[in-house]
Amino acid sequence: MRWWREAPVEARLFAFIAAYLVVAGGVYIVTSDESAGGTLLLSSAAFGFGYAAWSARHLADAREMTVAAEEGEGEPLYLPHESAWPLGLGAGSALIVAGLAIGTWLVLPGALLAGRSVVGLASESRLRT
Repeated sequence: MRWWREAPVEARLFAFIAAYLVVAGGVYIVTSDESAGGTLLLSSAAFGFGYAAWSARHLADAREMTVAAEEGEGEPLYLPHESAWPLGLGAGSALIVAGLAIGTWLVLPGALLAGRSVVGLASESRLRT
């Protein structure tokens, strides 16, 4: 149980959500006649547990790097500043997926928005201050 208290908040949150999805998937499998929903819920739970384990390990390493940098040992951890480019990338990706379902006329604006956002995000991350 020690790892639970030392795990970052993100890891605990994803583990809690994954545990809920395991319960919901079990109930869904037992009470329904189709298997696609149960498979989706249980695979989402597996991805949630996987991300929780990954973030518990890697975010703890990032905290150690930050503490070491504050004490004057080693290079500080670089985290980019806040940016609007990920929002544009998400909106562009959503337009591309919606264009595949609704009509291909949405794919081009989505690809342009996503492409511009990737270029903006890449150029912004190269400018460390």
